[in-house]
Amino acid sequence: MCGIAGIVDLAGRRSVADGVIQRMTQAIIHRGPDEEGYFQRPGLVLGSRRLSIVGLADGQQPVANEDRSVSAVFNGEFFDYVEKRAELEARGHRLVTHCDTEIIPHLWEESQEGMFERLLGQFALALWDDGRHRLVLGRDRFGICPSIGRGRGLAPFRVRNQGSSGFRPGAGPTRSTRH
Repeated sequence: MCGIAGIVDLAGRRSVADGVIQRMTQAIIHRGPDEEGYFQRPGLVLGSRRLSIVGLADGQQPVANEDRSVSAVFNGEFFDYVEKRAELEARGHRLVTHCDTEIIPHLWEESQEGMFERLLGQFALALWDDGRHRLVLGRDRFGICPSIGRGRGLAPFRVRNQGSSGFRPGAGPTRSTRH
């Protein structure tokens, strides 16, 4: 399983109150009892709960690229991450974990939104690109790991299973937000 959550201020001005993301990830602890991790920038906070399956010893989230300019949290599995990892390393990327999550920031560096065409698996992810001041929420083509967002101005999101989420297929596109 695993689970991700986050809050973004769409205007980019407000900070997220202390403890909010911890309460959000605590609500999904059943999805990832092994670890938790957080990423924070002004007007943005991402959190993850992890069930350690791939990269047991070193797969903590969030993960980042070499210069930490792109960070991601992830729920799901990439079926071909071993091959993707080898391709990235052959092109000069330095990956330091054995976890499938780590391919995300590197694929983003190379292809931005085009990376979704290259991902094979079931997943939901949140990615922050510092240089572009951009938050990207994405999911697999079939919505196996749906991402749910709601709110105005200060928009929370989290990943839950489809049955309990109230998620309605076709209820909205995967979107990318700049702030």
